[in-house]
Amino acid sequence: MKIISSWSLLNTKVKKESIANLYAKASHLQKLINEELDYSLIPNDNSKLSNEGGSITDPTQPKKISDLIDSGENIDTVIEMIKKQDKDNPDYFISEREINLLGYVLMRQDNNDAALKLFKLNTELYPDAYNTYDSFGECLLKMGDVKNGIKAYKKSLELNPDNTNAKIVLSEFE
Repeated sequence: MKIISSWSLLNTKVKKESIANLYAKASHLQKLINEELDYSLIPNDNSKLSNEGGSITDPTQPKKISDLIDSGENIDTVIEMIKKQDKDNPDYFISEREINLLGYVLMRQDNNDAALKLFKLNTELYPDAYNTYDSFGECLLKMGDVKNGIKAYKKSLELNPDNTNAKIVLSEFE
């Protein structure tokens, strides 16, 4: 019994070390992926569980702008906060991709007016990004504003002549 007990304790210790090593490697990989994705999808390895709903947050990183919407802020307040962000020390992570993702979340929730405002802001903040105009055009068309939707898709295609989506959408209106 003593031998089995000693072996079991040793085996458990080795397994714990192995798991800890695996966790450290996974956390490092997660951090690298997170950096690659502009901190928009995966929490980093210093994350903690918050008290509310078990969501994961990292106090060392800027918060996601979707947190503003989730906290009940109206879209005009969110847009003003985005515009006033300190570029060197932001409270919220702002990127073309992050704004676009939030716009699509709002569209899926049939909050098209708010989505349109975000997509419009994105074209203002990132005027050389074809995808901002593509998304803006999509929202405009969904809301029935065909004239301005076509303009947005044409601008997207002007910025990226290889934008297949814009070509397809525009071909439907010619």
